[in-house]
Amino acid sequence: MNEDSEIVSFSVKGQIVIPRKIRKALEIEDGTRALVYIEDNKIILKPLTERHVRSLRNLLKPTQ
Repeated sequence: MNEDSEIVSFSVKGQIVIPRKIRKALEIEDGTRALVYIEDNKIILKPLTERHVRSLRNLLKPTQ
């Protein structure tokens, strides 16, 4: 944990509220989709924001 860490609770349906400062820092807005998976016994949540999509665009360009 670091100074930006916050504790959240899971609802009966497994939902959590991501704190506002984290949503703002990651440009998460209403309707933002996310990729969720398990890695090393941790829940990884990656928001699929416009910034994330832009970062992926150059990965598939052929190198010449």
